[in-house]
Amino acid sequence: MWLYAARRIVFTIPIGLGVTLICFALIYLAPGDPIQSLLPPDATAKDIAELKHVYGLDKPIPVQYVIWLGRALTGDLGMSIQTNKPVLDEVTRAFANTFTISVISVILAMAAALVLGIVAAFHVGGWLLPSPCSASACRRSGWRSCL
Repeated sequence: MWLYAARRIVFTIPIGLGVTLICFALIYLAPGDPIQSLLPPDATAKDIAELKHVYGLDKPIPVQYVIWLGRALTGDLGMSIQTNKPVLDEVTRAFANTFTISVISVILAMAAALVLGIVAAFHVGGWLLPSPCSASACRRSGWRSCL
């Protein structure tokens, strides 16, 4: 069991690197240039080059990836171009909302399961029992198998 857990933990490292590499590559494959959106249309080539240097976009892509990965691993996600606030603050704010919604949905699901379980326990063999049991079976095996 411990060997299995250790193996799974070791495999998360290359998978995590692969996911970050793919996400980083997708950013460069996206159309548009973020520098062009920051500068006015009449910006000179010198202004563009200076801003690329400020953001580190003048370096080769593999070097940019290594720098970005090093900063991300230490918790420095940089500054948001849109809001000019730290990205970590923006992510934390969004995570707080997501966590709140997740907790509320788990509480509601547990309450509904408790009520349906009690009702099903009191009406064994009745007309109501197949509904919660069928929904529970669909949830465990996947909704497609129930359709």
